[in-house]
Amino acid sequence: MEKVGLAARYPALDDADKYCAMACFLGHNQPPTNDTFERAATWPGFDLHLGSPWLDVEPVNDGRQAKVTTPKGEFTFDFLVLSTGLVSDPALRPELAGVAPAIARWADRVPVPDDCDVAQGIRDQIAAHPYLGDAFEFLPARPDQAGQVHGLFAFNYSALLSLGLSASALSGLQQALPKLTSGIADQLFMDDKQANLAAFIGYADHEFIGEWPRARTATGQAA
Repeated sequence: MEKVGLAARYPALDDADKYCAMACFLGHNQPPTNDTFERAATWPGFDLHLGSPWLDVEPVNDGRQAKVTTPKGEFTFDFLVLSTGLVSDPALRPELAGVAPAIARWADRVPVPDDCDVAQGIRDQIAAHPYLGDAFEFLPARPDQAGQVHGLFAFNYSALLSLGLSASALSGLQQALPKLTSGIADQLFMDDKQANLAAFIGYADHEFIGEWPRARTATGQAA
């Protein structure tokens, strides 16, 4: 994405192009870095099981171990560390659950483009993403719900569909942070717009206090 300019210019795309680009992105797994793999592969006891999806997991030995069944056999482990990816859905966050029905999703705003061949699983992932504004702000699913999401921003991986590799990658922060801070400042200013404009229009402080002709002292010199 960085080599073709998408990391920086992705927000300029229309929604249909964003949909197709991210459908491609979500269809690929992210591998470890070469350095990470090389360090892990040299560790004593390390093994990599290719073509071995987990078909079943069950506790054994009175719950002290776990038995994992794969197409290539059964394996018993003392500990399991699961790295299963993530799902971008505001309804899954406790702090957003109360307003989640008011948050616009991609399913609400963008239909699947006709020229974009997308597997159903990817469609479901895209559909659940929040449809964000230009400054990472949540937008309302309906106009009458605007007050429920006002002041809420999503500077995290759920911004991927709307704003690309911004809050979700170090390489995107240089473009994303100015958008976020400017958007928050604009919203705070607009929240107090009437007071700010009234203070500006009603400004009456006398800044220039110079006099002419200049006042004269007793010696006849200008003060």
